[in-house]
Amino acid sequence: MVPIRHHASNWRTYLTCGGLGLAVATGFGCQARAQLLHPPGSGQNHSPPQKQTYRANEQPKTGQRGTVSRPLIVRTLPPVETEKETERHANKEFRDAATEWGAFIFTGLSTVIFFLQLIVFGKQAQRLKETILKMDQVSAAQSTDMSNSIKEAARAADGMEKSAAAMTMVASTLENTAERQLRAYLTVINGGAIFQEKNREKGENLRFEAKPMMVNTGQTPARKVTYQAVAAILPTPLPDDFNFPPGIPTSGRGDLGSQGHFVMNAIVSEFVDDISVEDIKNGNQQSLYVWGTIVYEDIFNKLRQTKFCLRYQWLLDGTVNAFYETKYNEAE
Repeated sequence: MVPIRHHASNWRTYLTCGGLGLAVATGFGCQARAQLLHPPGSGQNHSPPQKQTYRANEQPKTGQRGTVSRPLIVRTLPPVETEKETERHANKEFRDAATEWGAFIFTGLSTVIFFLQLIVFGKQAQRLKETILKMDQVSAAQSTDMSNSIKEAARAADGMEKSAAAMTMVASTLENTAERQLRAYLTVINGGAIFQEKNREKGENLRFEAKPMMVNTGQTPARKVTYQAVAAILPTPLPDDFNFPPGIPTSGRGDLGSQGHFVMNAIVSEFVDDISVEDIKNGNQQSLYVWGTIVYEDIFNKLRQTKFCLRYQWLLDGTVNAFYETKYNEAE
């Protein structure tokens, strides 16, 4: 609110003008009252006009002539008003004076009313200005509050969005964790091997054969399982740029339950020289290798794949060890 003292000069101006107008109106009223009480022609000092007696039909003397020493002077006298005419003129002047002073009084009162209206209008304008200022202050405060509310709402929305994103991430993490814990995992371990042996008496000829074992180490079954496994005699160690030739996938599909296992037999395609058998068994310059790929679906309908490669070596006691070729082993 604007302090009232800020507009004290305006109020002093209004009151001064109103006082002047009231004084003028009062003076006009006093003079008018004096005229009404003592109209023209009714005072004690006023004396009626002297009557001049003459005869209206009196004829001037004839034969009178003026001379140089005694000139003849002719004076024209105005017509003398009667007493009634004099009173009528006095009343007319009185009425004119009363009308004029009435107009002065009306003008004075109008002036006073005008200044009073100015005061009222000034007060109303001041109140209206104060109201507008107050409304502006309230509107500014409301705008500030609304802006702060919008900012708070925006921050809350941003916080909720971040919380939702965090919850989504947590849910996704939980889902992925549950999926990783429950899904099927097919891996390959050593299931044994057979070295080349020829029995001419019995007619039994055995070639090198690898027996890698497929094992489901997950908590749920693996579905639609297919695999391909290839065995061959390759140099030891393998060259860095060596590429395993692909094998022929199995024609059938099957399921492998949790903790289940399955032996994938892979036989070398050709016989080797008999003198090379012991070197291959010892893994001196050549070794028996088996490699391949396993493809399956888990219970979440996601396609999985496992690539494997093992190298075999026979010990003196006949035990067969298998070594993973890390470069060629990969699982999802």
